[in-house]
Amino acid sequence: MKKLFLFIIATIITTSLYAQFGVSYHLNNAYIGINYQFNDRFLPEARFSTFENLGNIDWELNLSYIYFNNEIVDAYAGVGVTNFSSSEFISYFVAPIGLNIYPFENKAFGFLIEAAPMVGEEVILRGNAGIRFRFMTTEEEE
Repeated sequence: MKKLFLFIIATIITTSLYAQFGVSYHLNNAYIGINYQFNDRFLPEARFSTFENLGNIDWELNLSYIYFNNEIVDAYAGVGVTNFSSSEFISYFVAPIGLNIYPFENKAFGFLIEAAPMVGEEVILRGNAGIRFRFMTTEEEE
């Protein structure tokens, strides 16, 4: 499983396609997310918990596909893994479904709303809301 994790990270770092870097903060579970959007459609994201001490940080990796977007809304669905509240390396498989909403003239700042079924030792439905910031170039903002 560690090889899969390293493969995903290497793929994100070495891709030379059109990409857009972004960060997010998820209010309900206090995750800080780092994402790197490919081709206007693929949105891989790594999330890390801000609740825990440095010896036991919850994390989540997911790959979402943006299946609808316009000037204001991106709708996405994806798959991923997490060690949510567990000492195991992977404790749950997740399937996030959500919206990124960019209501302001500056489309770099927006909000996110997400629901994510989590399957592992038990089945959990996690709801989430937060903020998202995209580091956009001048060409993308126009």
